[in-house]
Amino acid sequence: MIYIENLIESESHLASDPATLSTVLGDTFLCSNNKIYRNRRQIALQQKIKFKKADNSYNTSSLLCLPQILKQKSVPFSENKNALIKLDLPVKKITVDDLVFLGTKKNHLLHETSHVIMWLVARRTVDLSVKIELMTALLLSESYANYSETIANCFAKTELHKNYLALNSFWSYSSEEVKTLSLLQKKYGKLTTNTAMYLCFLYANFLYKKISAYECESIRLFIGTQKTKLSTSEIKDLFAIASQLNIHFLIKTGEIFWKTLGVDGNLFENLDFDPIDFLLQNPKLRNEILELISTD
Repeated sequence: MIYIENLIESESHLASDPATLSTVLGDTFLCSNNKIYRNRRQIALQQKIKFKKADNSYNTSSLLCLPQILKQKSVPFSENKNALIKLDLPVKKITVDDLVFLGTKKNHLLHETSHVIMWLVARRTVDLSVKIELMTALLLSESYANYSETIANCFAKTELHKNYLALNSFWSYSSEEVKTLSLLQKKYGKLTTNTAMYLCFLYANFLYKKISAYECESIRLFIGTQKTKLSTSEIKDLFAIASQLNIHFLIKTGEIFWKTLGVDGNLFENLDFDPIDFLLQNPKLRNEILELISTD
């Protein structure tokens, strides 16, 4: 059983790093022990992405703040470690599960940082004044955030690590998902598997409830048919992970989010095209996405 004081104490033994946010519970540990979390922080620093204490707007509605986060290249965070220390909780009483159940404020630095990173990649080659290109860029960004949190779980080998991720992620740890990803990574390599996982999230965010042999072939074409032998059933196994995104939630949040950007029209009609077909027509963007995922 992992208690809150265990998490706080475990980080106190780690060397401080200017790149870490010492007031965020788990940030120092994850930067030190999770390749994906560390990778995103390093890319963020290279891209001059800023980190700032979350304001009332973000605490009130983080979704409505996304356009501002992307525009300002600024990722918000909550100083939850200091807050928990000040509570002076009784020893070996309050667990991470207790905090999660109570809806205690978590941080989503990995998710939000990934949002900004992919947005910066996409906006270099798409025309944001064209609706379908704007929507594609934003859903590329959202899918990269989903993908990042999912594969970050592959590095969580201890209960302590899983607990740190639980306090810093939307996506929950699943041993079955990790097993599926790990087996495919070992069989086909990380670039092939991770790219397929990312593209499955892209289809899920484009409101696909299921994918056919056609979409699976599109994924193979994106990766490079000579480089991957991923079978249709294996790609569908990855889509089964991505499709856990609640379709009702995606539709409702999507409708609200697009309103903040002034995007009108029916959501299904706006997204009635194959995003990978769109990417295959933009080889520069495709290559930049592959290069980015190759760092994982």
